Amino acid sequence: MLGYFGYGYMFGALIGGALADRLGAKRVWVIAGIAWSLFAIGMIWAGDIGIALFGGSALNGFAMVRILLGFSEGPAYSIINKTMSAWAPPRDFAVSIGLLSTPLGALLTAPVAVGLLLLLTACDPCTWFWAGWDSY
Repeated sequence: MLGYFGYGYMFGALIGGALADRLGAKRVWVIAGIAWSLFAIGMIWAGDIGIALFGGSALNGFAMVRILLGFSEGPAYSIINKTMSAWAPPRDFAVSIGLLSTPLGALLTAPVAVGLLLLLTACDPCTWFWAGWDSY
C-alpha cells in the first residue's frame, strides 16, 4: 500500500518541474501544498471512496488516494531546485545544493538497507545474532 505513493510521486516530480518553469515556483508551491493537504485529509474517507467508486474495494480507494497524495507531493524537490537557483546568492549556493541530497540519499540508502537486511538474515550465525540464541 505504501508503494502506491511512489508512483504518484514520480510523475508529480516530472510534471511539477515543468509547471514550475511555466507557471512559476510560488504558484506551484501553493497548488501542490493545498492539494497535498486535501489528499492527506482525504485519507480519512479513502475506504468509503473505494467502496463507492470501485465496487466494494476499500483497498482500491486507499491506493487511489495514496497515488494522488504522492502526485501532489512530487513537485516539492523539483520546485526546491528552481527556488534555490533563483533565491540563493552565489556564495551560499553550495549550502542550498545540500537540500538536493535528500532525494539522492533516500535513493541510495534504501537498496543498501535492504541488501544489508537480506545479508544479515540469510546466514544462520547472523540470524542468531540478530534474533538471539533463545529464539532457536
